[in-house]
Amino acid sequence: MKPSISMIAALLFGCATLHAAPIPRDRLPSNCPSPSEATQFYRLFQNDIEHYLYTTSSDVSTRALDAGYEFDGVAARVFQTAQASTVPLHHVFNRATQDHFYTTDVRARDAVLAGTPSTLDEGVAAHVFTRRICGGVPLYRLYNHGTGAHFYTTDEGEREKALMDDGYDNPAIAGFVLAK
Repeated sequence: MKPSISMIAALLFGCATLHAAPIPRDRLPSNCPSPSEATQFYRLFQNDIEHYLYTTSSDVSTRALDAGYEFDGVAARVFQTAQASTVPLHHVFNRATQDHFYTTDVRARDAVLAGTPSTLDEGVAAHVFTRRICGGVPLYRLYNHGTGAHFYTTDEGEREKALMDDGYDNPAIAGFVLAK
């Protein structure tokens, strides 16, 4: 069966939008929140146990630094409160493994909470997009079976290094965020 012209056009358009540059503010759909409302999504790293924590909160950052985490930069820009076209990014913490898990999928959050008695629902970490709109970029989620840690990044090079060199796999997209 020959592919139709519309199928080929759809595939080409889909591939082109995967690596598209951020949309200029004056061309964003009207349901996009203002990027000036976004805040930094900090990444902290606990070297002893090789785990990452992501937060918009300076209080959480301070407590994490006091608990032995190190500041590891800004992972992305996100919204602290619900905005047009955003959904909650849920945070679940596993006390036994010290792992932080983030998802927009309530069923995934609930499954993780039900799967281990040592997990805690830490609430909403931020608000993000569920698809590539409003200039959003993928927030990749990777998992390391050796350390039991999840790792999140918007950087393609960092994602590839984690997959190739650092023992991470199971690549997924946790949500779409604004670039740092």
